[in-house]
Amino acid sequence: MKVLLVNTYDRGGAANACIRLHLALIDAGHTSHLLTLNKTRDDIPFHFDYECFTGLEGGNILNRVSHITVDGVHEYKTQDIKDICTAASKYTDVFSSIYSDFRIENAPQISEYDVVNLHWTSRFLNWPTFFASKSIKRVIWSLHDMAPFTGGYHYGDGFEGYKTDDSNPHFLRQTSDPDFAKKLLLSKQAILRSSDIPIAVISLSNWLHECAASSTLFKHYPIKRIANSVDTETYRYMDKRESRKHLGLPEDKDIVLFVSDSVNNKRKGFHLLEKAIIKANDSRIMLCSVGKNLNSSLPEVHDFSEVHDEDKLALIYSAADVFVLPALEDNLPNVVIESLCCGTPVVGFNIGGMPDMIEDGVNGRLAKDISAEGLLASLFDVLNNGVSKTSGQISQNARNTYSYSLQAEKFNLYFDDLKKNKLYRKP
Repeated sequence: MKVLLVNTYDRGGAANACIRLHLALIDAGHTSHLLTLNKTRDDIPFHFDYECFTGLEGGNILNRVSHITVDGVHEYKTQDIKDICTAASKYTDVFSSIYSDFRIENAPQISEYDVVNLHWTSRFLNWPTFFASKSIKRVIWSLHDMAPFTGGYHYGDGFEGYKTDDSNPHFLRQTSDPDFAKKLLLSKQAILRSSDIPIAVISLSNWLHECAASSTLFKHYPIKRIANSVDTETYRYMDKRESRKHLGLPEDKDIVLFVSDSVNNKRKGFHLLEKAIIKANDSRIMLCSVGKNLNSSLPEVHDFSEVHDEDKLALIYSAADVFVLPALEDNLPNVVIESLCCGTPVVGFNIGGMPDMIEDGVNGRLAKDISAEGLLASLFDVLNNGVSKTSGQISQNARNTYSYSLQAEKFNLYFDDLKKNKLYRKP
């Protein structure tokens, strides 16, 4: 099998998941190439940036186009579309259009791949031209959020318009066109209906599988749940005392760990963790944070800032007593898998893909209430009473569940099944 994996960036949560699948496929003997818009790292084999892969210069197509027709009827200035997306992103996590300056499908070698595996492709994938391509044999879309099957929003914040027509979402009401998501969803439907490319979907979590299967756009496509993987040689159980000694962390503290690309991303819930620790008023607790943009009023915080060295990150997980991710919406966060593989129990809310990974009372706790108080109760429970599995057992179970080899095997079986049964329906 020859696969092209496509992701906008080569860093971040979706990028890490994509890269790990790429490495897993290579380890399994497949030919896998990774395409990202730009390259910021040189440690990934068979990794290409857009200009190197396509032979085309960086995008400037939309910058030369003054107007775009959305849903086949409504005409917008290109700048207006960008302004709507920017404005909507202030009220929801991220909002993206289907338009891009880049033309992945014009790469001369695109027809050589058995499958193009799309990941997080916002601002990189131009839907109208990509899905009109006659050179792409098959697409498998790995969902990292809701954006591929919605009218542009990556997380709904309770809005479920993707099940019908995406009319009037609350996060567009302050923009110049409150009905833009509906029009964008209509455009997606028209584009996919006219495409001859067989499309299938991979969902990382049960939650997102249910969302995609109930969506207007993707409910007709085959959907398979295949979880992310991690390098289980890196993320493994290590002695807590030795890990703390190596990192210069105190032995007499209850270390609570929070990890996110951006600590101040409200969706990740750091503000609730901060409130919980303030309410605890416990001098034993020390917060450690990994990620950019930490701004905390807590008296004792060890800020590791951004950590790109995965060996160091595994040490940080191993040094913690508990990892807390109080996300309000999330798919299948890599950081939870990483923590469990290191044997550190996890506390979070019963949302999204969290219950796929956290077995309440066994390898962590799922807070009953989405609040600082609910979070604190579960945090104290783990710190004071522990969980039923030992750190070694948590690690072994997670490493068996989220290995490279298992993910590559499931991906290959899905690809073979799609070819054999020719599962393909249009929306």
